[in-house]
Amino acid sequence: SGCGKTTAIYASRDFLLEKGISPLVIAEGESTTKFQINECITDSSKHGIRTDLTVFFPALFFFLINIRFTFFIIRNVFKLSGGASIYITVLRSVWRKIGILAYLKKIKYKSLVVLFDEGSVHSAHNVLVDVSSDVDVAAIKEFSKLTPFADITVIQTASESILVKRIHERGDWSPRVNNEEELNKFTKNSVRLYKNLSKELQKSPTKLLVINSMVSTPKNIAEQLSSLIWEINNK
Repeated sequence: SGCGKTTAIYASRDFLLEKGISPLVIAEGESTTKFQINECITDSSKHGIRTDLTVFFPALFFFLINIRFTFFIIRNVFKLSGGASIYITVLRSVWRKIGILAYLKKIKYKSLVVLFDEGSVHSAHNVLVDVSSDVDVAAIKEFSKLTPFADITVIQTASESILVKRIHERGDWSPRVNNEEELNKFTKNSVRLYKNLSKELQKSPTKLLVINSMVSTPKNIAEQLSSLIWEINNK
């Protein structure tokens, strides 16, 4: 939170539209009937039980087939602090992210360009970032080998101080953070997570785009992302 990913995703959508590509966006406030996909999928602010049920079978199939990934998620969720309510929230979040990705891999949606605000890669943040312990580098490596990724993964970075400042300005605190000390710890672990994950994803099939949001403008990000999409679509 606070690195500018939502701003960048809408800038990317607008840039792609100018180039004649009409993408499906999965982000907060996004509602469209153009692709005959319900807003319980497209609008992340409305993700809830209806979303979980809509993606139930694609998610269930994935988790049953990819049993190592399933056990990895369960094992690491139960290492988090916060108790049962946090476990349920995190498990549902991962189920939803993986389920939406699997749902949109159906044949009738395969030709779509889809922009995820928080895709499967964000599951790493859900299960590996906590306020009570440092990020486990070995777990990051395991995550990168087990997790299904989109064709392109964009990781936006910013300094810890900038992230903390933006979180304060937005009032967008994680429910797992209770005070300033925990916010700083949570943010430090988040930055460390994505720094290490970026290195690991260089070895994976996903095309990786790492962006410093303090240097690149949303338009710069959109141009780079568009270039990668064009490259994949014209293989």
